[in-house]
Amino acid sequence: MAIYVARGLDPSLAKQVAEQLMAHDAIGAHARDELGISENLRAASDQAALTSAGSFAVGSAMPLLVTAITPAAALIPLVSGTSLVFLALLGGLAARAGGAGVTMGAIRVTFWGALAMALTAGRRIAVRSDCVSGHRCSSLALQSDKFGSSNGPNDT
Repeated sequence: MAIYVARGLDPSLAKQVAEQLMAHDAIGAHARDELGISENLRAASDQAALTSAGSFAVGSAMPLLVTAITPAAALIPLVSGTSLVFLALLGGLAARAGGAGVTMGAIRVTFWGALAMALTAGRRIAVRSDCVSGHRCSSLALQSDKFGSSNGPNDT
């Protein structure tokens, strides 16, 4: 009711409008009047899926390009660093497209991307240290990495 009073209706008329709208379609009235969601602003799942797929393709192409042109000795730091830069750029772009703050969008996406990279690297280090200390390792953990380093005494 307060929404209709704020829009200029008398309190008694605003109460009538609210009651009639709620009697007809309470969820629709709430979504439209309080949340600003209308038929024109409803999510389009096909459009969202295509946009997500396109974003993923563009976002993954950038680090792949860096991988293709980077010497093996500098691969990990350059791919990690440029991936974070690309995440920041795409996070800011997505935030701007969605009407949110660009800086916070970039920070949020970069933070979670960096955390995912750190957890992945930590898991790799943990698996490799188990192999080096003599524990039984899976065949995946025993594969040599791109730099040709040894995986420990359990190498096959």
